[in-house]
Amino acid sequence: MTRPKAIKSTLALLLSTLTVLCLFGDVKAGNLEYFGTPRGLYLSKSTGFLDTSGHWAEISIARVSAMGIMQGDGSRFFPQRPVSREEALATLARLAGFDPSRAAGKRGSGATDFQASAWAVPYLELALQMGFLDRSESSVDFKTPALRQEVFAWTAKALKLSPQSAGDALLFEDSGDIDRQKLPYIASLAKKGIIGGWGGKLYPLNSMTRAELAALVDRIKGEEAFRLTVFRGIINSIEKAGALELAFSVKTDEGPVYDIKVTQGLTDFPVLKDKKRYASGILKKGDYVEVLAKENEVIYAEIASYSTRKISGQLSMIGKGQLYIKDERGNTVFLELPEFPEVFVDGRKARLSDLLPGIDVTAWAVNGKVSRIEAAVTSETFSPAYEDQEALLNFPLEGTVKEIKEDGGTYKLILSTKDGEKEVSISKLDTVLKEGLKVTPESLELGDKVTIYPDNKEKSLRVEVAKGGKISRIVKGKIAGQAGEEYLIVSDVKEFYYGLFKDVKDMLKVRLRGAEAFSERGITDIGKLAAEYKGKDVYLALTDEGGVSRAVKAVVKSGDEYLDNGFIEKVRWSTGEIYVGELEMLMDEGTIAVAGSSSVRPEYLKEKGGVFVIANKSSSGSKAVLIYQPRFLEPELKVVKGQIYDIEKGSIILRYRSELEESLWSSERKSSESLEICDDAVIIDATASSPKVISRDELLWDRYEEKYFGKSAYILLEAGKVRAMVIKEGARSDDVISLGTFAGFTAEGYVKLEDMLDFNQFSEKWNRSLKSLELNKTGAIILEGARPVNFDDLKKGQVLYVIRENNNCLLVFVQK
Repeated sequence: MTRPKAIKSTLALLLSTLTVLCLFGDVKAGNLEYFGTPRGLYLSKSTGFLDTSGHWAEISIARVSAMGIMQGDGSRFFPQRPVSREEALATLARLAGFDPSRAAGKRGSGATDFQASAWAVPYLELALQMGFLDRSESSVDFKTPALRQEVFAWTAKALKLSPQSAGDALLFEDSGDIDRQKLPYIASLAKKGIIGGWGGKLYPLNSMTRAELAALVDRIKGEEAFRLTVFRGIINSIEKAGALELAFSVKTDEGPVYDIKVTQGLTDFPVLKDKKRYASGILKKGDYVEVLAKENEVIYAEIASYSTRKISGQLSMIGKGQLYIKDERGNTVFLELPEFPEVFVDGRKARLSDLLPGIDVTAWAVNGKVSRIEAAVTSETFSPAYEDQEALLNFPLEGTVKEIKEDGGTYKLILSTKDGEKEVSISKLDTVLKEGLKVTPESLELGDKVTIYPDNKEKSLRVEVAKGGKISRIVKGKIAGQAGEEYLIVSDVKEFYYGLFKDVKDMLKVRLRGAEAFSERGITDIGKLAAEYKGKDVYLALTDEGGVSRAVKAVVKSGDEYLDNGFIEKVRWSTGEIYVGELEMLMDEGTIAVAGSSSVRPEYLKEKGGVFVIANKSSSGSKAVLIYQPRFLEPELKVVKGQIYDIEKGSIILRYRSELEESLWSSERKSSESLEICDDAVIIDATASSPKVISRDELLWDRYEEKYFGKSAYILLEAGKVRAMVIKEGARSDDVISLGTFAGFTAEGYVKLEDMLDFNQFSEKWNRSLKSLELNKTGAIILEGARPVNFDDLKKGQVLYVIRENNNCLLVFVQK
């Protein structure tokens, strides 16, 4: 390099350095900077609109106007004027940051052939590119008013929300008016809480007004898809940063301090106070502000109210930016969690990662956001040495226990979760909490709802079983009143019994603590159930707590009642539709779903399985109130029947074999499979008039005598091995599957079965007429699970699942 060139390069470097120092020499170390804009200066000079004062959407209109997303005509906004389709799409495009002046010459997505104004074409092209407008909509006139359901669907797509089951949208009385193609997108908005309707209705076919669009934009502006930054805090200083520059220092709720700078006469940002718009000069030290920014430019600031809150209770969970605390009344309170809250454990400074679920905490929140957490722990729950604790708390796994496998002291749990099935291993060294008590993994049951906090290798550290997972009964009655704050009084009580309702008592007192309540309007405050729905019918899923009935879920009747049973013929999880028998219903979070005796999410139910259902039909459609999938046999058990073809050393072969699947016998098929016989198998020879118990060895000896060859056998298999067997004469086509309630014994020793239902092998349904029958138990095997028991041990009221031939019992299963 020549000397003149070297000097020029050095001078250029020095000038660049001086320029940087001049520009940023007064920046406070560690403070992030935001700036006002020329556009903000222009917007801050507007004083608002004459026709929005006192309007229900006044503050939303002020916000979107301050953002420059929606403007009025002079001094008027015309809040009740219908918004056109092109205006609605343009508003969403502006929220996404689109500036048509910067997109000149970048056409090509094909919106020019749309029926739209020339000014709107660039916005429609962007909507097509971003996917919230579909080419199939090109035939509509975009200059005409937009329907509410159209704008909702476009909004969901703009937010990149995944289509959801129709359940949340079905809470609206007029959900039947929603276009089927738009329903999953509207459901996603409803589930996220973005739309709520009025008076239980969504009015999807009404035109959307400018005020409604402003309110919608206001609700979604902070969503991740639009890449806007929102921070809140207190202005702790206002200082001059130069001759014309002013810096507002904001101590944010998250902890960091941000500086907002404006230059007099050149840049500024609008400030909202009491729903009116001002320039930044209105701000003063001590104001609590909410600031909306894009990249490093402030869009607007709003002077907000300042409130504090103190919550004490048990830490339930920390995850996804939320702190969950179960307060002293048993209610779960969730608070927004900043990145750097102050944390103290037993008076010592600690980290967020040092907190474990189950410990006692007190949290202080400023405007709903946690600023300080104090915890008191013991050595049993405080584990600061665990390196991966932070990851543990951020990623809890929630699901329903579908299968439990024990292998050498390790228990593998198959969980049904929202993300599909997942396998997690736990050992006896891990903590399992059930009903607030520490138990062993053996105490976990199928259907238990659990939350597991796994380490990186998916070995569980802590398993918490949700309370109220077991359902003892389903009842229906009229809401008669409330006893104190905790109990609901229900009259004219009827109990659900396999597709029917039976009268049980005049009045029932139900504990409400921890229950969920739903009405036709959606989720309802359980504490206001009696006040708002007195005299209405209500369905209650109850669990037994020490002899006291506690509600797990309450659903207020919302239409004509229909009951049916049968196999699930079809399920559309995307829309929440389910087809059973003559009923086509829609499921949502208000549906009571029970598998066996466990309260589960509907998706945990076995597809194609047998169910009993209750539906409420109204003008808005048919809603599934209850889907009950009984478990007459434990999962590892199977009943088969067939003709004894051969007896081998330790096993038996059935030639024509049929399996009982969901109370339905499969077609007979030829089989050569050997069924191993357990050493302690219970075997009854019912081929003669006086049945007798025979041993395993006696049966196996028959391979030489062959007196049982060709006889019919009904067999209970446990893990593929013969646990119980009844051998009989005759065919196997005359048996009946029945359900009934044990009512005692006759003088002759017959079993009295009341409230009996039979399963029809042709219609594949349970009948719906109750009857009574006296059954001969001689030659029958009765079991609890796979364990044989005595008939004499039965208690009145127990439900029996019976395989019988005429009045003769063969296999009887006591239901839990």
